[in-house]
Amino acid sequence: MKNNIPLFCFAILLNLDLSAQSLVPEKSTIMHNDKTRPCLMLKLDPEPKMLKNAWINFLEKEYDFKLKGMGWFSNKDLLHAEEVTILKLSSRKMDFYTHVVEDENGSEMKVFASLGYDIYLNEENYPVEFKALNEMMLSFLKQYLPEYYNHKIEETSERVVSLTKEIKSLNEDIKDNNDHIDKLAKEIDEYKVNLKEKSQKLKDAEIKLKGRQDKLERIRIKLQKL
Repeated sequence: MKNNIPLFCFAILLNLDLSAQSLVPEKSTIMHNDKTRPCLMLKLDPEPKMLKNAWINFLEKEYDFKLKGMGWFSNKDLLHAEEVTILKLSSRKMDFYTHVVEDENGSEMKVFASLGYDIYLNEENYPVEFKALNEMMLSFLKQYLPEYYNHKIEETSERVVSLTKEIKSLNEDIKDNNDHIDKLAKEIDEYKVNLKEKSQKLKDAEIKLKGRQDKLERIRIKLQKL
């Protein structure tokens, strides 16, 4: 069974609806400050909270800034970092945003940035920065998704092993109980035969007892007449 576990888990992953995921960022839009803004979007399997924490850790480690909006008592859809310098994107200070919400398959993640009031990164006016933003998200995917699915495979493998042990134990219990049932059935058959024999002997003894009681009564009557 152990040799089949990796194949089993791989089959589970193949059954995931990969078409629901966008493994490369897609151009999209988002409403922000009462206007439609350009952004890059991903649709991913991980649930929002897990995805947001992974994204925050990635940006802090690789780009040296921290998004706000997640904490002990906070779990906002819109994460933000104000007036940060992200040299791999631009030498200018910017406000950086990430909007993550749950969708029918996992999470929808939209990333966008502003260089000032009403100045948002877009492919037309800021092609270099917009491309760098795309590369940032791709780098995150390459690092995070393998870790995510390796963790899921490990969880599933452990579940397969656990269920295999449970099924084996149940089968053994069934066999033991069936053996016990067979033994009890044989004992019951023996009890039935024994009961039948004892019942017949009881009937014979009762007849004999009645006969002897009658005989005793007759003898008493005769003895009284002597």
